[in-house]
Amino acid sequence: MEFKMKLKENLLILLSKLQKKDSLSLLIVIGVWILVLQNMGILPNHTKVDNQEDIEFPNRMEVTGAVDVNNTVDVNIDRVLDYPIGCHASYIDANGIQRWSIDAR
Repeated sequence: MEFKMKLKENLLILLSKLQKKDSLSLLIVIGVWILVLQNMGILPNHTKVDNQEDIEFPNRMEVTGAVDVNNTVDVNIDRVLDYPIGCHASYIDANGIQRWSIDAR
């Protein structure tokens, strides 16, 4: 509560010192500080991300071991690396071997 009071007092002092031409600068500064305080967790961020999309596998898929799908799916990145599955870019390493990078869009 004390933090909010000090923030309010400092904002009022800043507002009293600014002139009309500085109002755009003030809005930019306030916007930046809102983002900083949200990233620090002081101000709540009310964004909810809902990633419920259908996934189709056109080819055969083989799964070994236990699989539990409850909102998340575990992917073994070490087994996927260097295969062009879900990848959109490749590069040649220092040894002349073509490597695939996983697309993180």
